[in-house]
Amino acid sequence: MSGHLYQDLGEGRFAPSRLTRTGWNDTDQHGGPPSALLARAIERTDLPAPMRPARISFHLLRGIPIAPLRVSTEVSRPGKRVAVIDGRLTTGDGTLVATAHAQMIRTEPVAVPGDLPWPADRLP
Repeated sequence: MSGHLYQDLGEGRFAPSRLTRTGWNDTDQHGGPPSALLARAIERTDLPAPMRPARISFHLLRGIPIAPLRVSTEVSRPGKRVAVIDGRLTTGDGTLVATAHAQMIRTEPVAVPGDLPWPADRLP
């Protein structure tokens, strides 16, 4: 685990290394690594079409301990062009320590019909 922020324990569980430590104390993580862990889980969530995050907001609800964590995601709004994914980060005893809310947008090209009331090269 040397040089890595987290060790993947499987089944959505991750053990943080000391590299995640905040500068304020020796027991909590800095907000960046847990946010990155949530973002990674969001990007890997299965969706009906290829999508990427357009916006992600993170909510750090309390100190995040340097202890094993569980990350989970849920597609709260499925869609072909836009989807919303919610992420949760909990401690071993189930305490919710952080959440994320991501708006995803489609990355595949979408066919434009030929019978538009304006030229295709001048799409609004």
